Amino acid sequence: MPAVVHLQNVTKTFGSKKALDNVSLSVQKGQVFGFLGPNGAGKTTTIRCLMDYIRPTSGSVRILGKDSQQDSASLKNSIGFLSAETQLYQNWTSKTHIDFVANIKGHGRADELVKQLDLDTSIKVQNLSSGNKQKLAVVLAFMGSPKLLIMDEPTRSLDPLLQNQLYGMVRDFAKTGGTVFFSSHNLSEVQQLCD
Repeated sequence: MPAVVHLQNVTKTFGSKKALDNVSLSVQKGQVFGFLGPNGAGKTTTIRCLMDYIRPTSGSVRILGKDSQQDSASLKNSIGFLSAETQLYQNWTSKTHIDFVANIKGHGRADELVKQLDLDTSIKVQNLSSGNKQKLAVVLAFMGSPKLLIMDEPTRSLDPLLQNQLYGMVRDFAKTGGTVFFSSHNLSEVQQLCD
């Protein structure tokens, strides 16, 4: 069975700056893979290559057995993505965001997740705390029926209780056959959560 995520000799340069240098890795189905490094190490650049938001200078990226560039659009339906810098519409409520994503990916477990995270969906994003914005981003990432979660520093802005709740959600997702690619600069977080 092919790896869910497979990078082969991925290099990414921005002018004379080499952000990624010959990165190769594989993540198998059901794994919670910790991608650890300090700020500036290339974690987000790697994730952007996985999501085909930027393209590697050289090397190849395969997700769920498909080429991440050629099959980019169809792969997005199988991936739940949580960016380190989630962009939300300030004048929309959480419910509007959830309904919008539901029209694209399906509602999935959104109601259950909203209740689990105690998220008030009637408040406009501009009036949400950073922690509540992150809760909304987590709900959106888990929506539909993703086979793979790609999460870039997902515990940012979450208090310790919510961090533990997210860890439980990630573990449950992996137990049911989902795969998680989880970036962090926090060693203890990766040791606690990842395979």
